[in-house]
Amino acid sequence: MAEPKTVLLACELGGGMGHIDPLLRIAKGLAAEGHRPVLAVRNLSLAWPKARETSFPLMQAPVFFWRTSAGGVHSSAGYADTLVQTGFESVDTLMPLIRGWEALLEDLRPSLIIADYSPVVTLAVYRKLPVLNVGFGFIVPPTNAPTFPPLVPNKPDLVPQQDVLNVIQAVQRLRGQPEPETLTGVFAEAEPFLTVLPQLDHYVHVQRQGHLGPMVELLPPQPWPDQPRFFAYLKATNPKVENLLSALGQSGYAGKAFVLGASADVQAKLSRSGVEILSAPTPINEVLPHVNVVIHHAGINMSQQALAAGRPQLLFPEHLEGLVTAARLHALGVAHYALDDIRPRIIQQGLRELMMQPNFRDSAMKVAKTICESGPWDPLPRILERCRQLLA
Repeated sequence: MAEPKTVLLACELGGGMGHIDPLLRIAKGLAAEGHRPVLAVRNLSLAWPKARETSFPLMQAPVFFWRTSAGGVHSSAGYADTLVQTGFESVDTLMPLIRGWEALLEDLRPSLIIADYSPVVTLAVYRKLPVLNVGFGFIVPPTNAPTFPPLVPNKPDLVPQQDVLNVIQAVQRLRGQPEPETLTGVFAEAEPFLTVLPQLDHYVHVQRQGHLGPMVELLPPQPWPDQPRFFAYLKATNPKVENLLSALGQSGYAGKAFVLGASADVQAKLSRSGVEILSAPTPINEVLPHVNVVIHHAGINMSQQALAAGRPQLLFPEHLEGLVTAARLHALGVAHYALDDIRPRIIQQGLRELMMQPNFRDSAMKVAKTICESGPWDPLPRILERCRQLLA
């Protein structure tokens, strides 16, 4: 066994368990080989229910809270805009985040960084420590060109990508550290591990390879249930959640919903919609065999698990990442999605078509069969093997 080393697993961005669970899987694999995993995450309260089952140190990652971008799902054109909105806008917004990471790194002295949606720590250790950039398509963008490709056709960047590079170079000069020559150069130094199905890679138009599949268990295609039912996974922070559930409750179909972040009082209020509101999340793979349609905000893990099981999806994306995921699923013929128009009639019509029209069921089953035949999908052995090599 190799000499024990400290490995920092970082998650700066992302609002759900879709980032925490994969990091915990990697951490457990590293611990089994005698290493010391340390997790630094955006939301300690969200991570704690899972992390407390382990002995891994759990720390607060330096994160950017200064400004909330206007426009929601419409506000971004690509990954460079995400950088701008999360601290890379100016030296004064980026430098304190870098300094925060420097303090953590000085205390921990890790030998390796596992970065899940963590661009700031990737810059903080640029050409100083090895980094594995682990995640789905949106958060592991292509780095074979000087700039990031757009995800929304004909939409300009919020800030010119050269301006973002100028900020990065200025910060590096102030730190006395190497300056990347291109914006993508920061991330080109990190090794990419694409934990996504090729069907849902956000940069599928770039024709990338090396898709390892998701860090979650995928069911094989499931038989179509006889009784039409739906399952909804929504967020209490979404301002439209009450209207969504009200429309679903009046759709004529039976269904259950889990609303992330809803207090007991909010759950009681939402239960008046006619949809059964769960007080705790149920593992999605236990739910999928018994429902026909899955309703959610186009989170990548839920999208992939429903797609692999052969379930059509009704989607209400909140961010650019979810919008591109929803568009990919719609192009595959397995989903409807809505942005601003969530009138009850629109929601109910979309749900009815996904439930009753055979073309959605047939397309979902066809894609699910392709995913199953291309598997098995499990990126963990590849990731751990590379960790082994770097830590040896």
